[in-house]
Amino acid sequence: MPTPNSTGEVVSVVRLREIFETRHKDHYMAIADLFAMGCLLHFQGHDRTGRKLVKEALRFAGCTANDAYLLIVRENLAGNELRFAREIHAHQEVNELLEAARQNAE
Repeated sequence: MPTPNSTGEVVSVVRLREIFETRHKDHYMAIADLFAMGCLLHFQGHDRTGRKLVKEALRFAGCTANDAYLLIVRENLAGNELRFAREIHAHQEVNELLEAARQNAE
């Protein structure tokens, strides 16, 4: 179940996936994997490391710290980690790790 932000809206990273795909076609999967692994680590309680990997994926993709949408994504990571990771369309092996983490959390 998605966790809404402070205004009650559900944040999605589909637009972020499109940014990754458009700006870095040749490196999209590496960036998506880095972002998804950051989400997974954050979900597992490694907050600092998870946020750092998410931030690095955003930086590598050419996203600026002042982009309001990206700030919203980062601010809403908690509670949405696994959904964000699925929406970014990482490699199947990464998705399998996400699914295992979700099952272990239930």
